[in-house]
Amino acid sequence: MALGYALQLTNIIRDVGEDARNGRIYLPLEDLRRFKVTERQILEGRPPASFEALMEHQYQKAMHFYAEAERLLPEEDRHRMLAAEMMAQVYSEILQKIRKHRFQVFGRRIGLSKLRKFAILGAYTARGFMRAV
Repeated sequence: MALGYALQLTNIIRDVGEDARNGRIYLPLEDLRRFKVTERQILEGRPPASFEALMEHQYQKAMHFYAEAERLLPEEDRHRMLAAEMMAQVYSEILQKIRKHRFQVFGRRIGLSKLRKFAILGAYTARGFMRAV
């Protein structure tokens, strides 16, 4: 469940701009109020300076869930969860990249290159092979 929350929060953070262009906001209203960001500012794609603090808060929540997922996964179940671990790697790297770009989520969608995705796939394929041996 923790990994599911982490992945969902990453999607919410990554897609704020796209969702806003389609008239949707998935950020919690209580957090918008807490950081003094209005729905209109999000929907119009003109976030205030406090938007970065709001997104940092969301980032920290997501990172907490990634850490919880890692901590809670029993070692004996890791071989069954290789695909989930790979998804966690991809999505957490996307999240790190979004943060590095200071949560500029109203423009071009931030993601990983195909080369990086293939590198992650290769690493996890090798890890799966090593676990099977």
